[in-house]
Amino acid sequence: MGNAKPDHYNQPILAPSSWWKDIVVKDVLITGGDEEVLIDEIREFAAKFKVCGSMRWPWGFLAITRS
Repeated sequence: MGNAKPDHYNQPILAPSSWWKDIVVKDVLITGGDEEVLIDEIREFAAKFKVCGSMRWPWGFLAITRS
C-alpha cells in the first residue's frame, strides 16, 4: 500500500454495501480457510458484497469455503 491513504479500493472492508452496487461481474468466489488470520473480515466483506450482488445478479455465485 505504501503511502496510499486508506480508501475503498485498497481496504474494501471499509466500503459500505452500496459502494459495490455498480460492479459488473458474472461470478465471484470468495474463499477463506479455517486458520485464515482475516477470516472474520473476509466473512464481513462477503456479506456486504452479497447484499448488493444478490439483488442485481441473482444468477451470480458467492461462497465462503472452509478447508
